Amino acid sequence: MNAPPIRPRSVTMTLWAVFLLGGWNGGRAFAIGLNYRTLAAFQSIPAPFVRLSVALVWTFLFWGLAGALWRRRPFTRTAIPLFLILYALTELSALIFFVQSPSAQQSWRINSLFYLALILFSVWGVRRTAVKNYFLVR
Repeated sequence: MNAPPIRPRSVTMTLWAVFLLGGWNGGRAFAIGLNYRTLAAFQSIPAPFVRLSVALVWTFLFWGLAGALWRRRPFTRTAIPLFLILYALTELSALIFFVQSPSAQQSWRINSLFYLALILFSVWGVRRTAVKNYFLVR
């Protein structure tokens, strides 16, 4: 009997990053849910329902990607970086268009660097040559 190949460390770290990003959005959804009435009373923009829905979508999407990566689905090699790019664009556009605090608006540079590093790491983690065989064997 052949033992399944050991998951490369870069894939494990990408798996944890995607899972934790889903957890972060789950926590965000939980916090918005707890403060829903207060946010609605202050008429926050975007609406609390939109913010809650977006956080839940990202939670389940990232957890689904983490599960697919756990099961060695080859499409995750493309899907994870793609969805991280979409997530970064969503978060940065929300920061630029909806945040009214000047100090918070200035944080777009550091947030952009963080998302760029996360995207580049995920591309490296699941696309490098040493990882290709891991996704071929089931």
